[in-house]
Amino acid sequence: MSLNKRIVGSQHIGANTILENNLIFIRSKDGLFPDENKHTQFSITLKKSLTKNEDELFKVIVQSAQIPYTFRNTNDTNNYIDYEENGILKTPIQIQSGNYNIYELTLEIQTQLNNNTSLGANNYTISYNQVENKITIVSASASNTKFLFKTGVNVNKSIRKQIGYTGDNDITINSGASSTSDSFVDLIRIHSLFIRSNLSSNRTIESDTGTNSDILVSIPITSNPLSMINYQYYEGMSFNLIGVDKINHIDFTLTDQNGNLIDLGKKINWELLLNIQVIKNPSFLRNPTINDIENEYIEENTKILQRYDPMNEEVDIEEIKTKSEKILEHTEKHKQKINNIKNEINNEN
Repeated sequence: MSLNKRIVGSQHIGANTILENNLIFIRSKDGLFPDENKHTQFSITLKKSLTKNEDELFKVIVQSAQIPYTFRNTNDTNNYIDYEENGILKTPIQIQSGNYNIYELTLEIQTQLNNNTSLGANNYTISYNQVENKITIVSASASNTKFLFKTGVNVNKSIRKQIGYTGDNDITINSGASSTSDSFVDLIRIHSLFIRSNLSSNRTIESDTGTNSDILVSIPITSNPLSMINYQYYEGMSFNLIGVDKINHIDFTLTDQNGNLIDLGKKINWELLLNIQVIKNPSFLRNPTINDIENEYIEENTKILQRYDPMNEEVDIEEIKTKSEKILEHTEKHKQKINNIKNEINNEN
């Protein structure tokens, strides 16, 4: 952890003035885990607590993160198919966890259906139309097959969306007919990663619950599988303001956009760099800071004028012009300072 010196002295301190920087490099392998094999949920304890004054806040920024893209597009959150044959509920199909392309996935589903059917060998055929980005399931039997994409017991862990079925209805294939998916194939089931933490300000609202959440930062996935996902903070991106008295215990959880815990693989680690700053609490800032700036302006210009004695006949005209220009320069500079302070206060209110 790198700790910068705290700002002291009489200089103007606004809401965005950083009084202290605390850079903390965190490796998941150094944490404590509920599950030793999954390093996407862990906690750390600092040897020295971070503290602040009553009129200050902690500003928490995820400065950077490095996460290996080893999680799979098909896993235990989306790999089930519930179905019936001739009204008899069959044992659910469970696709082995892995990174599948659409041809590999349809072949795996087709193989498992045919291995478990009572309707005859090679009853099911599944094909993919690349132009339409849809699949078609064909049953050769004169019997009925019903895929329980809406009412199945594993509907919340169904593979239906990956193969293009919305789940608005169960799908029935009658007497040698076929079914084509009612939407598009989407194998990219994890669109973004959420780093969740007790350092969140809980001002982020998740649309599924409509309530505040513990999301510290959202990381879009723009890398390819089996590469590294790199996140970098830039000025203007999201941060968290928290008013706790001290920080010494920090929890982290890495989830997908649906809140499912990410599985990077057994004991695979990731890293992040936290910047925990100490800033002034805007509610403690006083408006007279504008007067402070105006007084500073008057004092500086007075000093310039005092150097010019109008009774001195030997005064250089060029020197007077130079000093006048300095006064104008100071005037414009302090006007800008005053406007900046006013804007800062208006934004805080």
